[in-house]
Amino acid sequence: MMISTKIKLTKADRTKQYIIESMSDVFNKKGYSGTSITDIEATTGLSRGAIYGNFASKEEIALAVFDFNFAKTRSAVDKMMERERSFHAKIMVLVNVHKSVNDNPLFTACGSLLYNSPDTDEISVLMKDRAISAVLRKEKTVADLIQMGMKSGEFRKETDPKQVAIAIISLLEGGLMIWRKSGDSIRMSQVIASIEALMESIAN
Repeated sequence: MMISTKIKLTKADRTKQYIIESMSDVFNKKGYSGTSITDIEATTGLSRGAIYGNFASKEEIALAVFDFNFAKTRSAVDKMMERERSFHAKIMVLVNVHKSVNDNPLFTACGSLLYNSPDTDEISVLMKDRAISAVLRKEKTVADLIQMGMKSGEFRKETDPKQVAIAIISLLEGGLMIWRKSGDSIRMSQVIASIEALMESIAN
Protein backbone atom coordinates (compact mmCIF):
# COMPACT_ATOMS: atom_id res chain seq x y z
CA MET A 1 0.00 0.00 0.00
CA MET A 2 1.45 3.34 -1.07
CA ILE A 3 1.21 6.26 1.31
CA SER A 4 0.70 9.63 -0.35
CA THR A 5 3.33 12.19 0.61
CA LYS A 6 1.58 15.03 -1.19
CA ILE A 7 1.07 17.94 1.18
CA LYS A 8 -2.42 19.37 1.24
CA LEU A 9 -2.51 23.13 1.20
CA THR A 10 -4.79 24.89 3.62
CA LYS A 11 -7.32 27.44 2.37
CA ALA A 12 -5.05 30.21 3.66
CA ASP A 13 -2.07 28.73 1.79
CA ARG A 14 -4.08 28.51 -1.43
CA THR A 15 -5.22 32.11 -1.07
CA LYS A 16 -1.66 33.30 -0.48
CA GLN A 17 -0.44 31.40 -3.52
CA TYR A 18 -3.29 32.83 -5.60
CA ILE A 19 -2.34 36.38 -4.59
CA ILE A 20 1.35 35.78 -5.34
CA GLU A 21 0.72 34.25 -8.76
CA SER A 22 -1.89 36.89 -9.68
CA MET A 23 0.51 39.72 -8.82
CA SER A 24 3.65 38.21 -10.35
CA ASP A 25 3.39 40.15 -13.61
CA VAL A 26 1.87 43.31 -12.12
CA PHE A 27 4.76 44.04 -9.74
CA ASN A 28 7.25 43.37 -12.52
CA LYS A 29 5.57 45.82 -14.90
CA LYS A 30 4.57 48.56 -12.45
CA GLY A 31 7.26 48.18 -9.81
CA TYR A 32 6.85 48.30 -6.05
CA SER A 33 6.08 52.02 -5.81
CA GLY A 34 3.75 51.94 -8.80
CA THR A 35 1.65 49.05 -7.47
CA SER A 36 -1.04 50.00 -4.99
CA ILE A 37 -3.27 47.99 -2.70
CA THR A 38 -6.11 49.02 -5.04
CA ASP A 39 -4.20 47.32 -7.89
CA ILE A 40 -3.92 44.17 -5.79
CA GLU A 41 -7.64 44.25 -5.04
CA ALA A 42 -8.49 44.75 -8.72
CA THR A 43 -6.12 42.04 -9.96
CA THR A 44 -7.02 39.39 -7.40
CA GLY A 45 -10.69 40.25 -6.97
CA LEU A 46 -10.18 40.03 -3.20
CA SER A 47 -11.18 42.58 -0.61
CA ARG A 48 -8.58 44.61 1.26
CA GLY A 49 -9.48 42.69 4.40
CA ALA A 50 -8.86 39.36 2.69
CA ILE A 51 -5.51 40.58 1.36
CA TYR A 52 -4.32 41.87 4.73
CA GLY A 53 -5.66 38.72 6.35
CA ASN A 54 -3.01 36.80 4.43
CA PHE A 55 -0.16 39.31 4.18
CA ALA A 56 0.89 41.92 6.72
CA SER A 57 1.79 44.51 4.09
CA LYS A 58 2.26 45.30 0.41
CA GLU A 59 5.98 44.80 0.95
CA GLU A 60 5.40 41.25 2.18
CA ILE A 61 3.45 40.49 -0.99
CA ALA A 62 6.19 42.02 -3.15
CA LEU A 63 8.86 39.92 -1.46
CA ALA A 64 6.83 36.75 -1.94
CA VAL A 65 6.26 37.64 -5.60
CA PHE A 66 9.97 38.28 -6.11
CA ASP A 67 10.84 34.87 -4.63
CA PHE A 68 8.15 33.16 -6.72
CA ASN A 69 9.29 34.81 -9.96
CA PHE A 70 12.98 34.16 -9.34
CA ALA A 71 12.40 30.48 -8.53
CA LYS A 72 10.21 30.05 -11.62
CA THR A 73 12.82 31.52 -13.92
CA ARG A 74 15.70 29.72 -12.23
CA SER A 75 13.96 26.39 -12.83
CA ALA A 76 13.23 27.17 -16.48
CA VAL A 77 16.77 28.42 -17.16
CA ASP A 78 18.31 25.37 -15.47
CA LYS A 79 16.30 23.06 -17.74
CA MET A 80 17.44 24.95 -20.84
CA MET A 81 21.05 24.85 -19.68
CA GLU A 82 20.88 21.08 -19.24
CA ARG A 83 20.11 20.72 -22.96
CA GLU A 84 23.29 22.56 -23.98
CA ARG A 85 26.60 20.73 -24.30
CA SER A 86 29.14 23.55 -24.21
CA PHE A 87 29.67 25.81 -21.22
CA HIS A 88 29.64 28.81 -23.54
CA ALA A 89 26.13 27.85 -24.67
CA LYS A 90 24.98 27.29 -21.08
CA ILE A 91 26.12 30.78 -20.08
CA MET A 92 24.46 32.31 -23.12
CA VAL A 93 21.16 30.67 -22.11
CA LEU A 94 21.17 32.86 -19.00
CA VAL A 95 22.25 35.89 -21.02
CA ASN A 96 19.67 35.43 -23.78
CA VAL A 97 16.77 35.20 -21.34
CA HIS A 98 17.21 38.98 -21.16
CA LYS A 99 17.33 39.49 -24.93
CA SER A 100 13.66 40.02 -25.77
CA VAL A 101 12.71 42.03 -22.73
CA ASN A 102 9.45 43.19 -24.28
CA ASP A 103 7.91 39.78 -24.89
CA ASN A 104 10.02 37.12 -23.16
CA PRO A 105 7.85 35.58 -20.43
CA LEU A 106 10.94 34.43 -18.56
CA PHE A 107 12.03 38.03 -18.12
CA THR A 108 9.14 38.52 -15.71
CA ALA A 109 11.11 36.64 -13.10
CA CYS A 110 14.49 38.11 -13.94
CA GLY A 111 13.56 41.74 -13.48
CA SER A 112 14.52 43.31 -10.19
CA LEU A 113 11.98 45.26 -8.14
CA LEU A 114 14.56 48.02 -8.16
CA TYR A 115 14.26 48.63 -11.90
CA ASN A 116 10.80 50.12 -11.72
CA SER A 117 11.24 52.27 -8.68
CA PRO A 118 11.28 56.03 -9.37
CA ASP A 119 13.26 56.47 -6.17
CA THR A 120 15.41 53.66 -4.82
CA ASP A 121 15.06 55.14 -1.33
CA GLU A 122 11.46 53.93 -1.44
CA ILE A 123 12.67 50.33 -1.66
CA SER A 124 13.13 48.68 1.72
CA VAL A 125 16.32 47.06 2.95
CA LEU A 126 14.70 43.63 2.67
CA MET A 127 13.76 44.21 -0.97
CA LYS A 128 17.21 45.53 -1.81
CA ASP A 129 18.73 42.47 -0.16
CA ARG A 130 16.50 40.18 -2.27
CA ALA A 131 17.57 41.92 -5.48
CA ILE A 132 21.27 41.86 -4.53
CA SER A 133 21.03 38.19 -3.56
CA ALA A 134 19.50 37.36 -6.96
CA VAL A 135 22.33 39.17 -8.77
CA LEU A 136 24.99 37.41 -6.70
CA ARG A 137 23.40 34.02 -7.43
CA LYS A 138 23.55 34.74 -11.15
CA GLU A 139 27.20 35.79 -10.82
CA LYS A 140 28.01 32.54 -9.01
CA THR A 141 26.22 30.48 -11.65
CA VAL A 142 28.28 32.08 -14.42
CA ALA A 143 31.54 31.82 -12.45
CA ASP A 144 30.92 28.12 -11.74
CA LEU A 145 30.21 27.43 -15.42
CA ILE A 146 33.39 29.25 -16.47
CA GLN A 147 35.38 27.27 -13.90
CA MET A 148 34.01 23.99 -15.29
CA GLY A 149 34.72 25.20 -18.82
CA MET A 150 38.33 25.89 -17.86
CA LYS A 151 38.70 22.36 -16.47
CA SER A 152 37.29 20.89 -19.66
CA GLY A 153 39.65 22.97 -21.81
CA GLU A 154 36.88 25.04 -23.38
CA PHE A 155 38.10 28.27 -21.79
CA ARG A 156 41.64 29.59 -21.34
CA LYS A 157 43.34 28.46 -18.15
CA GLU A 158 44.41 32.03 -17.27
CA THR A 159 40.77 33.18 -17.16
CA ASP A 160 39.54 34.68 -13.89
CA PRO A 161 36.02 33.14 -13.52
CA LYS A 162 34.80 35.61 -10.91
CA GLN A 163 36.03 38.66 -12.81
CA VAL A 164 34.40 37.53 -16.06
CA ALA A 165 31.16 36.61 -14.26
CA ILE A 166 30.99 40.03 -12.59
CA ALA A 167 31.56 41.73 -15.96
CA ILE A 168 28.80 39.69 -17.65
CA ILE A 169 26.20 40.20 -14.94
CA SER A 170 27.09 43.87 -14.53
CA LEU A 171 26.55 44.41 -18.26
CA LEU A 172 23.19 42.63 -18.09
CA GLU A 173 21.93 44.38 -14.98
CA GLY A 174 23.08 47.78 -16.19
CA GLY A 175 21.48 47.22 -19.59
CA LEU A 176 18.22 46.15 -17.97
CA MET A 177 18.11 49.17 -15.71
CA ILE A 178 18.71 51.58 -18.58
CA TRP A 179 16.09 49.80 -20.70
CA ARG A 180 13.56 50.05 -17.87
CA LYS A 181 14.18 53.76 -17.46
CA SER A 182 14.48 54.72 -21.14
CA GLY A 183 12.43 52.10 -22.97
CA ASP A 184 15.39 51.60 -25.32
CA SER A 185 15.31 47.82 -25.90
CA ILE A 186 17.97 48.04 -28.65
CA ARG A 187 20.52 48.59 -25.91
CA MET A 188 20.03 45.01 -24.73
CA SER A 189 21.08 43.67 -28.13
CA GLN A 190 24.23 45.79 -27.89
CA VAL A 191 24.91 44.54 -24.36
CA ILE A 192 24.52 40.91 -25.42
CA ALA A 193 26.84 41.46 -28.40
CA SER A 194 29.45 42.77 -25.95
CA ILE A 195 29.01 39.69 -23.76
CA GLU A 196 29.41 37.43 -26.80
CA ALA A 197 32.68 39.21 -27.60
CA LEU A 198 33.83 38.75 -24.01
CA MET A 199 33.00 35.02 -24.15
CA GLU A 200 34.93 34.68 -27.41
CA SER A 201 37.96 36.34 -25.79
CA ILE A 202 38.26 33.60 -23.15
CA ALA A 203 37.64 30.68 -25.53
CA ASN A 204 40.44 28.28 -26.42
